[in-house]
Amino acid sequence: MITAELETSGREFLEAILGLSPAQWTFKPAPERWSVAEVAEHLLLSEDSLYFEVVNDIMRSPESPHHPPVRSMDRQALLSPQDRSAKATAPEYLTPGPAWSSPEALAAEFRKRRDRAITYVRAAGDELRKHFVSDPASGSLDACQCFLVLSGHTRRHVEQILEIRRDPQFPRR
Repeated sequence: MITAELETSGREFLEAILGLSPAQWTFKPAPERWSVAEVAEHLLLSEDSLYFEVVNDIMRSPESPHHPPVRSMDRQALLSPQDRSAKATAPEYLTPGPAWSSPEALAAEFRKRRDRAITYVRAAGDELRKHFVSDPASGSLDACQCFLVLSGHTRRHVEQILEIRRDPQFPRR
């Protein structure tokens, strides 16, 4: 389930950005809003910094002998980050800069990072269910659910990109 989620959300993200012109890539619907390029870079930064490093830290912690039964929280871990009714502000280390000049360049790097995460999930297998982190929203997440959060976070920002693309002022090319 986790690898399928990561593959699907990654594919949705790439479909949302690939083929955009330079004007579309950098279009901002308002001065305080992000462009597609900025949203995409935020996702790229999140791929390693926010989630993959967190999972590595969790997996270095001792296995929890009496881990709570949190598999029932898988769906919430996936869907919670997708809720765009509450706007969030990215921490500074996940705030994009003008680093990626084209969707194709960013997509190539995203594919490498997402493939690395998928490989990690496959190799770790059930071990991901034996290590936990405190989570303010749910109380506890296992390492597997952190990857579901990553997928949900990707989908949240795919919707943001599609919202930008639906803007009446979005360049036709």
